[in-house]
Amino acid sequence: MRPEFKIYRNLHKDCFSVMRWNQEKRGYRLYQHVKDLEAYGVTFRVSQAGRAKVLETKQKNVHAFVCCQEFKLASGAANLGEEIYYNPYKMETFRIKSSDESILNADSVIMTNNKCYLNVN
Repeated sequence: MRPEFKIYRNLHKDCFSVMRWNQEKRGYRLYQHVKDLEAYGVTFRVSQAGRAKVLETKQKNVHAFVCCQEFKLASGAANLGEEIYYNPYKMETFRIKSSDESILNADSVIMTNNKCYLNVN
């Protein structure tokens, strides 16, 4: 099943960019820019072709996403769990920062302060 939303960290705007599937245009289109959000039914995806281009050119490009079926704007203080991160120069997948374990899916994540965390709730 295709995810409804794809979210990535926007380095130029210092926020997260949310793209939504547009059936009419048959592709993802920018939906919203947000600072804080909670995403549900999450899959972490990295385009290996995009990563290869980063390694070759040493220039960042959008190739890694937090994909989800739904999200909502986060409000107030949240119970942040383990931090999730990705570095194209060091790894092929998203990882849990404390254990360096690869992570592919999560029930829910909180994205705030330009970082991604597992949702403890």
